[in-house]
Amino acid sequence: NGGIHEFADSQFGHLFASGPTREEARKHLILALRELDVKGDIRTAVTYLGELLQTPAFIDNTIDTSWLDGLIKEKQVKQNTNPQEVVLASAAARAYNQIKSQMSKSVEALEKGQTGLADLNSVNQFPIDITYEDVKYHFDAQRMGPDTLRFTVNGGSIDVRIREQPDGSLLMKYGGYTHKVS
Repeated sequence: NGGIHEFADSQFGHLFASGPTREEARKHLILALRELDVKGDIRTAVTYLGELLQTPAFIDNTIDTSWLDGLIKEKQVKQNTNPQEVVLASAAARAYNQIKSQMSKSVEALEKGQTGLADLNSVNQFPIDITYEDVKYHFDAQRMGPDTLRFTVNGGSIDVRIREQPDGSLLMKYGGYTHKVS
């Protein structure tokens, strides 16, 4: 049906272009990228790829396998990071790891025959502090379900769904988008 589930790999399709010359194929690819319309809550690198295709090195075909690494190293390619997203993702990752650790300790205690469950209260609601670019953010984290946390800060709140991947990274869905946190 053409649908992509919310935790899909970012490489869900390929786009090819051709033309009588490399330059014509490059222009066709730029046009195809501009016309590409991905519907849903999926972030893509489409705009970024279009910009790469318009760099002088790509136009002059002076690129090699280390070209992109060189751009990144020289900081010619900048990743725009939204500070609020960085802070929220950090808070969510810290909260997820705190819950995971506390749950593991509780299961271990139960396996030893220790029946005290008082520590489980700290798994359902707890504070999280994040410092980013010399600013401290205080969140109240609350478990809303097995994979959902609600973060409250400055009177506002946002729900974050979290799923751990086999490689240990976390997929988080909030604000209508899915984010991968390593």
